[in-house]
Amino acid sequence: MDANLDFESGFGPDAAQEAFESMVESADDQLMKRMEEAEQNIQKEAQQRSPVDTGNLRASWTGLTEARRGTIMTEVGNTADYAEFVEKGTSKMAAQPMLRPAMDREQMALIRDIEQLVFRVAAQEGNA
Repeated sequence: MDANLDFESGFGPDAAQEAFESMVESADDQLMKRMEEAEQNIQKEAQQRSPVDTGNLRASWTGLTEARRGTIMTEVGNTADYAEFVEKGTSKMAAQPMLRPAMDREQMALIRDIEQLVFRVAAQEGNA
């Protein structure tokens, strides 16, 4: 017994490739904007969580979002020499986490937003 299943998408190979590339380009632009937003959110929350004595620790948060070799990367850090000791604690001082809680909170929101972005971009291309 033989069975044949035929499906015609309505897209030729060139049209399908063009639609896919357009979808990826649109998603990349939106993803870059969302990653920049994540950078700002993490930096803002880390600043708010920073203990204040002189204000140096709170003022020393920096962030950068950039595309490198097809990957969008966001970096948030603190330039104060003692920031890591405050974040992780020492044998004489309890940890006062600033960055990790901010990253954890934003990561959950970012995953949700990326999933929604993928579905939205795919739907837009499907209706184009």
